Amino acid sequence: MGKILVGGLVNVETAVNVKEFPIKYIPVDYPGFDVTTEVSGGGYNVAKALTTLGDNVDFMSIIGNDPMGRIIRDKLKMDMIYDKFVTNVMKQSVNSVVLFDNECQRRTFCDLKDLQSMTYPTEYFEHAARECTFIILCNTEFCRPLLAAAAKYKKEKLLATDVQTITDIDDEYNKDFIAAADIVFFSHENLTDTPEATAQAMMDKYGTSIVVCGLGKEGALLAVKDDNYMERIPAIDVRPVINTVGAGEALFSCFCHLYNRTKDPYTAIKKAVLYAGYKVGASGASAGLMDERDLNALAEQYIK
Repeated sequence: MGKILVGGLVNVETAVNVKEFPIKYIPVDYPGFDVTTEVSGGGYNVAKALTTLGDNVDFMSIIGNDPMGRIIRDKLKMDMIYDKFVTNVMKQSVNSVVLFDNECQRRTFCDLKDLQSMTYPTEYFEHAARECTFIILCNTEFCRPLLAAAAKYKKEKLLATDVQTITDIDDEYNKDFIAAADIVFFSHENLTDTPEATAQAMMDKYGTSIVVCGLGKEGALLAVKDDNYMERIPAIDVRPVINTVGAGEALFSCFCHLYNRTKDPYTAIKKAVLYAGYKVGASGASAGLMDERDLNALAEQYIK
């Protein structure tokens, strides 16, 4: 087991349970414990899940030189996530609002500020990459230039990415990440073809070693190129669903954690589906995460 390097977004997120969509207009509402604010973001959620599972993680991101930036750094320290490679060069940190209902539908408003125009220092990545065995680059714009830097480690370090909602394998924003990674995760939600056809096309065109498509309440699809394997792994109902925000990142994180240790994608995906199934019983993208001991105990009950 080696250190994992994670690059991606971190922000302050407010989640609001609006009960139902469309939202009825009321000038002021007073919900009871239905509004939460916490540190979140794709990169942070992955780093936190991996750390909770017991991994040694270095985290790369860009935050603001503002009060929210200080909240983020304090939370990283509290979560024991190494923040040496987090730079605070923005004037304002990214923040977001997630509205969700009792049917698990959601609408996210993510204010990236000027993050998409920011450049992450390549020398920071080079320093961090030398010390790790597994690299995760989320599909944040500042990670795009790092794909070329990561390519030099292709034979010795695995590269994984989660491109989330794509339409097809030639998705203009995400195709650089897909082409570079050994392991690619994505969601079924916006696909123009079936998950199976999309996974096969990805392996055929880009040579992707492992492809996973998150299927929401249906579980996940795993495809392993070298084994000519492609099967759906059904979801596991562990506890009542409260909020599905962050479920995909939980699935991705748990798989990467286990695959980095065992190189067994089949056990990894079964436990990752279980991990995501437990996570959605909590509200908040970075809430509801288990450590490895609790995951293994739950796996003894649900995975035969």
